[in-house]
Amino acid sequence: GLYQCTDQGAAWSEHITTYPPHWYRFFDGLEEKTAIEYIREVKPCCRHCVWSLGYPLAIPALLAISPKQDTCGLFKGGFSQCYLNCSAWEGDFDLLDVNTDSKLNATEMQRYISDQSVAPAQNYKLYTGGALSYNSDLSRLEPNVVFFSVDLNRDNSISREEWRVYRHFWSPTLVSRAGPSKVPEDGRPLADGPLGGFFIDQYFMQIWFTNMVNMQLEYYISNLERGFRMIEVREPVQNEKLQIMRQMDLDGSERISNEESYFRIFADVDGSG
Repeated sequence: GLYQCTDQGAAWSEHITTYPPHWYRFFDGLEEKTAIEYIREVKPCCRHCVWSLGYPLAIPALLAISPKQDTCGLFKGGFSQCYLNCSAWEGDFDLLDVNTDSKLNATEMQRYISDQSVAPAQNYKLYTGGALSYNSDLSRLEPNVVFFSVDLNRDNSISREEWRVYRHFWSPTLVSRAGPSKVPEDGRPLADGPLGGFFIDQYFMQIWFTNMVNMQLEYYISNLERGFRMIEVREPVQNEKLQIMRQMDLDGSERISNEESYFRIFADVDGSG
């Protein structure tokens, strides 16, 4: 598949658990490559397994989570809590694919979208003052809108490749247990507003930046002997935040959709914009 490496198991773990400046050693070539160049030119099929921080602007750093995470468990429904572990997404897809036709219909997909025991973070909102509150009526996504957005080729089903695009877009939300701040001005539930609540905004991105830094620090501290340097980990400055949002928000709506994420990360194969 377009977004699935044949060596996604042990060989992929080799790459993402090594200090990024050494990644160029994993292919036959003499030229050293940055992390983002390595993924784009050598392992483009694994773009869904890494998340670009978007900064530093000249050479963005990447966040990658090892498939061998031992701190994540399973929900009672069998779905992985290792939201950033791309090697676990196929198993989640198979659990949803009740009729085993290698695609998801709206009914199969809804289980992951709306069931609290499967994706509890989607039922949380983090709007004001940093307070985490739960209200399923106000914060739940609109399943039909989500399904339509994830169904990129509009064939009324979700393929495995569309599933990987969706998981790459939405997994940071699951990890962060946060929601967008742009609620409908007329008091409607978030799910009844634009994009059915299925978007991320600048407010959420600030939370995600903090979480990415924390995850990097945790990993770097435990892997100092491999050459990871904590001094390189930082949050973006204000100018970088503005540039990142401009790059992600293709239509200028201040809401980043699954489609915008697809066009920026997956459709733009050569990274030319």
